[in-house]
Amino acid sequence: MPSLSLKTKANPMGIAYGPDGGLYIADSRGAKHGRILKMNFRGDTLISTEVIASGFNPNGLRFHNGYLYATQLNLPKVKSKTPTSGIYQFNATDRNVMVNNTLNDKQLIFTVESTTNKPSLDGIAFDSKGNLYSGHISDGTVYRFTFDAQQNISSQQIYAKVPAASGIDGMAFDSEDNLYLAGFAQNQILKIDTNKQVSVIAEYLDNDGSNGQLDQPADLIVYNNKLIISNFDLMVQEGFRNTKHSKPYTLSMIDLATINFDLTK
Repeated sequence: MPSLSLKTKANPMGIAYGPDGGLYIADSRGAKHGRILKMNFRGDTLISTEVIASGFNPNGLRFHNGYLYATQLNLPKVKSKTPTSGIYQFNATDRNVMVNNTLNDKQLIFTVESTTNKPSLDGIAFDSKGNLYSGHISDGTVYRFTFDAQQNISSQQIYAKVPAASGIDGMAFDSEDNLYLAGFAQNQILKIDTNKQVSVIAEYLDNDGSNGQLDQPADLIVYNNKLIISNFDLMVQEGFRNTKHSKPYTLSMIDLATINFDLTK
């Protein structure tokens, strides 16, 4: 049985709430120790933590219709010319599932081999119709999946393409099914409207985030018609605007009712 007692530090990435108030966490600490956890609360007090699944390295996470959906950037045991990533589906009632990180995992519902020799599937979100979307961080592809009554994938397609250099990460829908993407590599927020038109609604040069700027945005939610964006501000590599890790560690906010399309600073 997977243990809650690990010597390595937790590395929470994607989070999601279930209808019972439980908080689900993608604890991305590597394929050996990565887990999906459920934290149960009474008021503001944590009363228990349960392991949904372990043995893989989950990143993006969403709860929908009694199931949890998680992306994994790279399946380390899959032998392919370029990294293979995937989407996993778990029943919310599952406990202590051991994932094998192979194509034989019955919870693995979609895989794709990278076209760029870099890890791919990252962000994940559902629209109001129950369609699932996931984004390829390296080549800018956004996929859409539909489901049948048993929550099996019934169709898949490329929904849209955004500039590969943006490095799309987290994603979220507004009430009108416009899709917003965190442009991790270029300090951007992108929008794909319901006509599949792509625009950059915010973009910043390298900064420390102290004045609300985007500072390597990694994930986002829509709340009260505002985008609330978490800034990762850690990775530095060729093609990224971020040049160093700096305090403070920040959230940014964009009011969707008054979007200024000239937010570059």
